[in-house]
Amino acid sequence: MGRSEIESWIASTTREYRDDEDAPTNGPEWRRENILKDWSGAMPAAQTRLYTSSTKARTQFLREELLVLANHGDLSLSQIMDIFQLLTSTYPRYVDSESREAVEEVGIALVRRDELRGTPQGEPSESKLGVTEQVLGWMSHEVGQIAKRSSSHMAADMFVLLSWCCGLYAACLDSNPDFPQSRAWQVLLGCMASLVDMLLDPATRAKKSLQKSALVRTRRALRHRPEVLPVVMKTLLGLVKTMPSPLIVIPLLGISIDVTLRLKNVKDEKLKEIDSAIKVDPNYIGSITKLTIWEERHPAIVHKLGSHVKDTCLVTYLWSTPRFRAVFSNSRGSHGDNIADNGEGTSTIARDISEHAKSTNPVVRTNASVLFKVLMRLNTNPVDQEHVATELLSLPKAGKTAGPDHRVVLYTMLGAVLPSEAVSTTVLQTALPLLAKETHDAAVSALAASITPHLVCCLQSDTALPGDSAGVIAKEMTSSKPVVRRAFCSLVGNALLALGKLDSTAAVSFAKAIVPSFETNLKTVAANPINAPAGPLEAYIAIASLLGPLSQSKQFDDVISHNATLQSITVAGTKPSFLLWDKVYQKLTTEEEESWLLRAIEVVLPFFKAEFLRNEQARTSAGLIFVHLALESASPSIRRSAISALERLVETEPELINLSILAALSSHLSKPQVAPSKGVASNGEEAEPRANKEGRLPAIILACGSFSEECAQDVKERLLLEFVLVAHHPGSFGNLRPVWIELCQKARIDPNGLVSAHVDELLGKVLQAIDVYSKPLPGFVEAGYRAITTLTFVAPSAVIPKVVEQIRGDLKAEDVHSLTDDDLGIWATPEGQTFVDVLASKKEDAPVKKGKGYKDAQWEAEVRKSLANKKATATGTLSKQDQALVQAQLEKEAVVRERVNALKARLEQGLHLVRSLVEARVEELRAFVAPITALLREGAFGKAVNLVGTASFETYLTLSECCSERLDSYRKWVGVATLRSFDMAGIPDDFTLEPLNSLIIRVLYRLRTLSEQSPFDAATYCYASPLLSQVLTKGGIALTEEDDPLEQIALSLDIIKFHCGEFSDPAFPRTETVRDLIHAIRHQPKLAKDASSALIDIGQAMQANATKAETAQLLQGTLYQEVYVRTSCLQALQPFDLTELDWSPELWIACHDEDEQNARLANHIWDDNGLDVPESFLSDLLPFFEHDNAYVRSCAASALADAVIEYLPTSISTVLASLQDFYRDKAKVLAPEFDEYGMLIPQSVDRTDPWPARVAIARAFELLAPAFTPEDVVPFFKFLIEDQALGDRHADVRRGMLNCGTAVIDQHGSARLAELISMFEAELASSSAATETSDQIKEAVIPVFQASSRGWLVP
Repeated sequence: MGRSEIESWIASTTREYRDDEDAPTNGPEWRRENILKDWSGAMPAAQTRLYTSSTKARTQFLREELLVLANHGDLSLSQIMDIFQLLTSTYPRYVDSESREAVEEVGIALVRRDELRGTPQGEPSESKLGVTEQVLGWMSHEVGQIAKRSSSHMAADMFVLLSWCCGLYAACLDSNPDFPQSRAWQVLLGCMASLVDMLLDPATRAKKSLQKSALVRTRRALRHRPEVLPVVMKTLLGLVKTMPSPLIVIPLLGISIDVTLRLKNVKDEKLKEIDSAIKVDPNYIGSITKLTIWEERHPAIVHKLGSHVKDTCLVTYLWSTPRFRAVFSNSRGSHGDNIADNGEGTSTIARDISEHAKSTNPVVRTNASVLFKVLMRLNTNPVDQEHVATELLSLPKAGKTAGPDHRVVLYTMLGAVLPSEAVSTTVLQTALPLLAKETHDAAVSALAASITPHLVCCLQSDTALPGDSAGVIAKEMTSSKPVVRRAFCSLVGNALLALGKLDSTAAVSFAKAIVPSFETNLKTVAANPINAPAGPLEAYIAIASLLGPLSQSKQFDDVISHNATLQSITVAGTKPSFLLWDKVYQKLTTEEEESWLLRAIEVVLPFFKAEFLRNEQARTSAGLIFVHLALESASPSIRRSAISALERLVETEPELINLSILAALSSHLSKPQVAPSKGVASNGEEAEPRANKEGRLPAIILACGSFSEECAQDVKERLLLEFVLVAHHPGSFGNLRPVWIELCQKARIDPNGLVSAHVDELLGKVLQAIDVYSKPLPGFVEAGYRAITTLTFVAPSAVIPKVVEQIRGDLKAEDVHSLTDDDLGIWATPEGQTFVDVLASKKEDAPVKKGKGYKDAQWEAEVRKSLANKKATATGTLSKQDQALVQAQLEKEAVVRERVNALKARLEQGLHLVRSLVEARVEELRAFVAPITALLREGAFGKAVNLVGTASFETYLTLSECCSERLDSYRKWVGVATLRSFDMAGIPDDFTLEPLNSLIIRVLYRLRTLSEQSPFDAATYCYASPLLSQVLTKGGIALTEEDDPLEQIALSLDIIKFHCGEFSDPAFPRTETVRDLIHAIRHQPKLAKDASSALIDIGQAMQANATKAETAQLLQGTLYQEVYVRTSCLQALQPFDLTELDWSPELWIACHDEDEQNARLANHIWDDNGLDVPESFLSDLLPFFEHDNAYVRSCAASALADAVIEYLPTSISTVLASLQDFYRDKAKVLAPEFDEYGMLIPQSVDRTDPWPARVAIARAFELLAPAFTPEDVVPFFKFLIEDQALGDRHADVRRGMLNCGTAVIDQHGSARLAELISMFEAELASSSAATETSDQIKEAVIPVFQASSRGWLVP
């Protein structure tokens, strides 16, 4: 595919699909003009669009297609029902209100259009098709199916159907005034009644907000046509006999009455009244109607009853019973006018209601009790209350009750009697003996609960308890009957709890009477906590009472301090106290037991604060109690109470409670948990899965942030730091969300400030948790990575640099490259087996193959082999020597395996840290995309793939999430193309199917097209930059004969060109891009102009904030051999401010460029920035004499000479000496070298003679000739002769040295002429051994001697 074809393809696909649903699909296509022609094909297409996950797409389709079709389409009944069938399939699927409303609009349109057929408002010439009847028939069937198992259906689905019914109600009444006379009217109201009843039924578990919405929607529909409300009520009354249960119609009937009574802005005031015909209807079974009649006669009574009776269905059922209705009617007739003030009326009604307590119907008994409570609140006269209490207790006292159920109701009614001094004394005197004699558990509980407020009343009012009530209570608290014992303990505990403080004499006396019973109960439970007869409840009550109200009174300190059981309550360990022993409290089954356990631990923690702070194990055990109650309790009220108790304790004891809960949560989360399972219903079907109790953990953690205003800031911060791991724990099933930020907010601490101030401490905790060698608890490794994400999100500027440094330490390329194949083989070998078979090296003795004894030797060998086989089969053991060899090898390989495992753990940690940073989704990460991608490529691939598998590849693609969303799905393909261009291992086969050249072209064209429209952000460019670098460096990747060799490079240069202006942002990879552009200029002459232009633009963009490394990269570019490369780099450097450099050897060398333009550019930069040559210039310039490029060596010599002549002429002697030493070093014979053991050093063989450096030295000497002093001349010629510089082994060096010698003679020979001639004559006359070097020196001395002679002849 050529460039022009690809550009054409991109142009034809410029529209980007933002939603998956907007993209064309392979399914049936919806075409408006062909719908009626191809109806069977249109319906599947419509279904596809209705089932799309895009809310915008489906609502648009519903309103612009189906709604238009419903209003104007020429449809038959079957086609209309086809559309309706499509709509019905959506109601359990859609969750957004917009889609639901759109579906409802279409359905209502279908019905309204059919109802208007044959009318002037609709289509007069057509008759109805019966759409309404069909729709309501389906609705009736669907509601009936839901009603059979309402608890197994979602309340939201019921609400949708109710909304449809309400819409149909309004539409049908608006379209057809005769609709209430049709059969469909009853069907519609029946459906509405059933749906309202189910939504208000507690068994449906509908949310309060949903119930409110259902009521609002129903009321709105009924108010739409107020004149029809009487018909609605009559129809509902008529449905009583046909409905499965008469009670179903009551909620809708009550709503109808309520709407009627509350109508506003109606022209006819009669519409606000209930039709008298309805009131006398024998089937009118609603208490609301009775209350309405009462309102006409006794508005005060109705107001009081209405403020208390909230369950309409409850009172309705009572009124449905003829017996109750007759009793209440008689009472109303006799005393109805002053029921609230007449004691006799109250007593009569109470007595009549209590008669229903003996009913065999449990609903009647329960509702009678509720109504009794309402009536008792209407009359607060103590005399009447006392009389009613006496009436209620008379039957149990006389033993004339109908049974335990009867007593339960009577005792429950007793709880409605308001306490007062007179009433409470009577109740205690009569009820306490009854409680001691009661044998039925439910009756005991009910009576004890009813007695408690009366006991509290007597103690608060400082009224003496009647008779020996205190003694009875104290005695029964230790009763042998467990039920009675628990009841009296609960009675006392609840009373003391309600009192709070013992302010009265009666309360103190009562407390002194029951203390011995408390001590006895404590001793009994402590002796046998698991099998105590009455369970641990009595001990919990004793602890909560003694350390609570009694301790606060300060009159029982001696009792508490001398009680051994209380003083040992904080004992933990192998045999903990009964309070802290998990085996005890995990067996609790009732809400009462758990409630008292919570109260006990709530008072124990602050009372024994010092002991808990010293004992970590006890502190953990105490915290586990809160965790158990808040997580495991079956009672929602207990769970809420546990959280509330925690919040109260944190306000008073923040450090103790936080440390306790922190240790408890760590212990709880480290234990293996059983996955939530699904139960089985009674009918054999699979029931709904049980709730995941771990979801309650965040509430416990957040409760620990309820610090008081007085809590010190440093204390709060220190405790919040400790919670950083626990608050990020994913839970045993991975369902928990991080709540650390919420915890900080609840504690009123700024998370950003906290992280920024304590970043090192936080990261220390987190990194220790994820370190596998620190043996972290289960789940805390994942918690650590989640904490990294949160900390990065909260304070990215403080956290990201430190985490990146950790990643750099984990993904060390040198560690991965140090792995050998043997290391990987040993690591892959199971532990206990050797990778290297040390026994295989043992050689058998060479057998005798011929000569004397051959036959005997052969026979002996066969015998030995046979015996060895038998021995191996029988024992399979090795000799001691072999065992020692194998054991030594195993130990050796164990060390290697441990080292490789450590490297693997660090690699996995580094990869996971990268993913954690990406998940934070912070803008600050974009500046680190380039270094992270480099770390991944260098340290996480290659041999690392053998250790971590595809994790490296997946992490690299995860980093693509930092890229711009404009790339869409191309984000990951940029990463794939980059890794494939580097020939990385570990890429899954699915990503290597496309030819690499095709993939790169596709990605580059996409990048070019989008960047031409608008440049990418730094993160996106940094992610794509390695791919561009590879293309420019390699001159194209995976090119074939059909490919244009410059296409990939041109695209890459275009992409860089479009981003040149963005390189003012330091987050862009400026150094790497400059290096790549310089490479392109050097190796791509056809595109060098474009690359040079981009380089200059980038220099202009980054000049204001360029770093030293970026400036150095451009300065290094001035050292290339190619003139045009140096020109581009110097042009790019023109706007740079280099004043901070003071001196740049590269730029000084460029000032002496052989190309005049380059030299002029360099000198302009040098002068503009006021640069100068320092005294230490020699050490900076000498390395350039060894440079690979001849230009650099030559210009370095010129630069050095110019520095001496122009700036530091006095340094000539030092410079000459340094150059001579440098020459001697570079002129050494490159003989092979040996180490201390006499072994040849491989690197010393075949070394290249550095003669170019010596040529540069000679050139420097020649250029320095004008700067020589007379004192430097003779030593210099001694160097040329004695150090054999004139006889160098390379001709170019000899020629250069001869030139420099001649130049010195010409410049300064006359100053030391005699000494020079003497030296030259001595050298020529010397009789040293004839060698090539000595001959070359003599040959070189002759022209020098001649030059000196010319100096002699000079006048």
